[in-house]
Amino acid sequence: MQIQTTDEIEGVPLLKIRALFRQAGLDGVVSADLVRHQLNLTKSKTGRVIAALRRMGFLEPIRTGRGVKPAENEWQLSKNGIRLRGATAAKPLRRETAERLLSEFLERITALNSNPRFLARVQKAVVFGSHIGEMDRRC
Repeated sequence: MQIQTTDEIEGVPLLKIRALFRQAGLDGVVSADLVRHQLNLTKSKTGRVIAALRRMGFLEPIRTGRGVKPAENEWQLSKNGIRLRGATAAKPLRRETAERLLSEFLERITALNSNPRFLARVQKAVVFGSHIGEMDRRC
């Protein structure tokens, strides 16, 4: 997922919301208190931000087992919330930059493999993602 540094939700920069989602950890549980403290918001602004995050599909109710009531004022990251947590705001690379970086990487592999001081050797390196295509910009 690619985000812009200028994007906002309810006036809160999306980069700060991404940092909040990262703070939520691997279980992805987000509480109203966490939102308020991490984003330094008032209670009413916190409610508006959470409502917007739920409306936009970044947060969802916590799934629990039968007969277990989820904690009040807590949500979990949805699939889109998890995608936002891992999103990048870096600009896509130009093909020439990606080619240069790949060439430098392959040179380092060759240097490592030819140096007897290293115990390990690189046997395989794989290129994946948008670099394989023909577009000028890499996502």
